[in-house]
Parts: sequence; structure tokens; C-alpha cells
Amino acid sequence: MEKDEIVECAKEAVDAGYKSLVLQSGEDLYYTKEILGEIVEKIKEYADVAITLSIGERNFEEYEYLKKKGADRFLMKHETADEKLYNSLHPHSNFRNRVGCLRDLKN
Repeated sequence: MEKDEIVECAKEAVDAGYKSLVLQSGEDLYYTKEILGEIVEKIKEYADVAITLSIGERNFEEYEYLKKKGADRFLMKHETADEKLYNSLHPHSNFRNRVGCLRDLKN
């Protein structure tokens, strides 16, 4: 979806009574921090709604930037604490990086 489409869908959800929205792109890096930041800002300008981002593994600076733009929460799934199993399930990532992202989000 294009950013204007996302913002319009969010506005429709808010108008329908939703108080919390989840924007989920997963590991798709098409949505840069700038694009995501603009989307979050536009939604926040429209309404006082909680925004959760589920955008996968990014660096600390990107998470911090998006928090400053208005993101309220981040959702990151972590299926297992077994490093070997995690690495076998996620060929494009690794356990240590994922745990590092979780720590960054906590900070």
C-alpha cells in the first residue's frame, strides 16, 4: 500500500471507533523510517490513537526516530529462545540480532 492509502485506512478505522492501530509490514524494508515516520505523524495529526508498529528488525536509531514521530508501541515476535532452532527457522536473520533488537526496543 502507498502511504496515503495507509493513512486513509487508518482514518476510516479511527472514524469507526478504533482507539489503537497496528501497522504491520514485517521485514519489508520498502517502508523506510522516513516513510513510516510520515505515516505515523499524519495519523497522529488526525486523531489521538495508539499506534503499534510491527516492522521487524531495524537499528536503534530507526526505532528511536519512529518513537519520536509518535509510535506508541512496537510488536516483535520471537518464537523461541533456542538459538539453534531460531536460526534454522529464520534463514534471513539470526537469534543474536533479534535479541539485540528486542533490547533496543526495551531501551
